[in-house]
Amino acid sequence: MSSMKTTICCIQETHLQPKGYQCFRSDRIGRSKGGILTLVRNNIDAIQTTTLMDDSEFQVLNLKKKDFHMKLVNHYSPNDKALSRNALPAVEDHYLVAGDFNMHSHSWGYDHIDKRGEEVENWQDDHKLNLINKPEDQPTFYIHTRSCILHRRHRWAN
Repeated sequence: MSSMKTTICCIQETHLQPKGYQCFRSDRIGRSKGGILTLVRNNIDAIQTTTLMDDSEFQVLNLKKKDFHMKLVNHYSPNDKALSRNALPAVEDHYLVAGDFNMHSHSWGYDHIDKRGEEVENWQDDHKLNLINKPEDQPTFYIHTRSCILHRRHRWAN
């Protein structure tokens, strides 16, 4: 990641232990892997303010660099658990959600929409969030043993 000059990275379903970044981990209790990890370069002030490890898993970080402040949410919703979108914090200015919601929608490149996709699109509309990745963007998750795409990651900002 450092060779790609990554500034912030949100990872879901991880057991990684990367070096060279501020690491904000929220591991699943009673499981050997999973959870969420947010990595932030050391030149950005970052404070984790909220963590939820229930049906949906998310972290909220306040980020600051010079005069710019933003709130970052790293979200993971396992496909065998309820979506819990109402548990997300209130949307404010300078707000970015990155995550894996385990859903399908035409908006992010699938050929169909499922129930979760409809729920998240409604949440996005209710909070006036803009989807900032495009269906033609490169997917951000690959199975490392073959070239099959399992998930698309979703990022919203207002």
